[in-house]
Amino acid sequence: MLTKKRNIIIVECRSTGINYIEDLINRGYNPVVLEVHYGDSEVSQQYHELSVSEYESIKYDFDMIYEQDTYEATLNEVKKWDPLLVLPGNEGGVVLASKLAHDLGLICN
Repeated sequence: MLTKKRNIIIVECRSTGINYIEDLINRGYNPVVLEVHYGDSEVSQQYHELSVSEYESIKYDFDMIYEQDTYEATLNEVKKWDPLLVLPGNEGGVVLASKLAHDLGLICN
């Protein structure tokens, strides 16, 4: 019998947070990275490019979704994945991950 893998959202998956992807896959879950939008400045673009290079180094397949223009739209995007958990992928993702988890009725920080 095939069972559906449960989705776990990782908000702002950076640095050691990237290890979550392999860990979740090895435990039978589907990691879904929520890429956060930092704006349109040159520094923001450089940060995004660094993130992309980190994602390209991951040897596992994972799904990617993107922060929307409003919180409500982002929440609706996350809801589509029916997540088991929403985790921060680093310190910068804690606030958004906690708010999403709370609004979805999930365990959170």
